[in-house]
Amino acid sequence: MESAPILAAFGNPLLDFILRVNDEEEKDLVRKYDLSKHDAMELDTIQSGLFHDAMNWHGKITISPGGCSLNTCRVLQWLHSHRPGTVLFFGSVGKDEQHFNLKKLCVKDNISTRLREVEDSLTGHCIVLANGQERTLVANIGAANQYSLKHLIQHESLLKDTPMIYVEGFFLNHSPKASNYLALLSNSSDKIFTFNLCGSYVCREKEYVENVMNIFPQINVLFGNAYEFEAFNNTSRQYGLKGIDFLQEEMEFSTLEGKEGECGYYLFGSGKRKKKLRVPVKRIPKDEIRDTVGAGDSFIAGYLYGIILGKTNRECIEHGVIASHMIIRQNGVTLPAFQ
Repeated sequence: MESAPILAAFGNPLLDFILRVNDEEEKDLVRKYDLSKHDAMELDTIQSGLFHDAMNWHGKITISPGGCSLNTCRVLQWLHSHRPGTVLFFGSVGKDEQHFNLKKLCVKDNISTRLREVEDSLTGHCIVLANGQERTLVANIGAANQYSLKHLIQHESLLKDTPMIYVEGFFLNHSPKASNYLALLSNSSDKIFTFNLCGSYVCREKEYVENVMNIFPQINVLFGNAYEFEAFNNTSRQYGLKGIDFLQEEMEFSTLEGKEGECGYYLFGSGKRKKKLRVPVKRIPKDEIRDTVGAGDSFIAGYLYGIILGKTNRECIEHGVIASHMIIRQNGVTLPAFQ
């Protein structure tokens, strides 16, 4: 009998098109399409013409499965490769060629999926401008935003014996009812419920902050970087909502310091001990960094792997750093061959 997955993950399945750009090329594309430089955003890439430009790019393009949750699933399954079926990914795709390509790449990485197929909608994709250590992400989520509570309930039996659930913030943004259901299910059946804030731009939305706080009581581990928590906190204060100060009072708080770039990574755990843990992170030499696409997602994969192994919070963080550093040395979220 096939064993239950250890992690059920919910997110926006995307096909990543990673373009290698120099400073001038990046500047031109950011200006032409009014992009958020070195940040993430959503855009109708078809109507704007960005997708056409990307598909006709003169330089190297790397194509891989993408989206926060799917990136985490791929790295976690790679780390736990001796146990096939570690993860089960849920999301929505279109009935198109890109769905076929995405599914084929997932099979290659031993990722089990339950994907809702949506008629007359395209499979989501993300155009990534990778310039050295920096990346600009432009997502057209397409069919990914059409996952509802109804579709989740159809697969609820698959979650019965799954001990851990992971939801990405972008999924919560369009499927709050499904996300809330997962949070309550986790709480009632003693599952570990983990959540990633994802992009800072969604953290600037009042409704998103409210939705996060709705599921907050059920969250065991909350992930995010400093930019995301800053945006989350600013939005909270603007609208008189509970924010990062409240989180620090209610949850165990961990910070990664000295991570690549100026911004650290934060975790909030449900230890209820109000401890503050600061973990120094050794910098990677610049000449070893390919790009930072999926670095945060890989950190989460390593952290979750630590949970599976029964490690302490600090040890989970250390596993996360190792996984993140591994991916930073690759082009995109490329899984290296085991040595």
